[in-house]
Amino acid sequence: MSSTFEPRNVIFDLDGTLVDSLPGIASSIQYAVRDYPANISPAELRTLVGPPVRQILRRLLEPIPEPQLNRVEEEFRTAYDSWGWKQTEAFPSVLSTLGTLHEEGLRLFLFTNKPQYSASKICDELGLTRFFSAMLSKDSREPGYISKAEMLQALVADFALEIEDCLVVGDSQDDYLSAAQLKMEFVHASYGYGRLTIADSPVNARSIDSIDSFDALLELCRRQNFA
Repeated sequence: MSSTFEPRNVIFDLDGTLVDSLPGIASSIQYAVRDYPANISPAELRTLVGPPVRQILRRLLEPIPEPQLNRVEEEFRTAYDSWGWKQTEAFPSVLSTLGTLHEEGLRLFLFTNKPQYSASKICDELGLTRFFSAMLSKDSREPGYISKAEMLQALVADFALEIEDCLVVGDSQDDYLSAAQLKMEFVHASYGYGRLTIADSPVNARSIDSIDSFDALLELCRRQNFA
């Protein structure tokens, strides 16, 4: 098969971009808040998925004292790490598309707010790990990364990446702002959980595109030719 694009670095978000983790997150949150007056549907949670779960729980239960929030988060972790993560599924065409990109010589990376334990479990179970040169979570180092932008900076430094050769693919405002902070190109996974409000952004990515299904990334890469 003749190559139609040049080798390049593509950095993916996980939840809402590569995998549908909402069922497991929703059921684990519902378990964790079972003793609180909160009736949360998966549809409502869909708009919240993306930030660290502590932020999600705080928004759902505020006002809540920090000690109680600690206990709720521990309950969530217990549930999610034991059975919640197993409810995660890859979005359609993720495996085949990552395989094609990998075969064409692109270096693929992962950066996620999900803790390393569950992110690794999910990627191993779904057969995604083999495609990535590196997978970064907020707790991949000690002390942890303070933001997804800092994870991108670490990838640039550790793998000697050229900014102009990097493309970030994600579904959330956080993903976009991280790419914009480093002046990387960005592709919005519009089928995911997040909403993009570029007008409110204090910084802008080098260029922005959108895909409504994961396999559309291949056509986008060929059109851009990754030059």
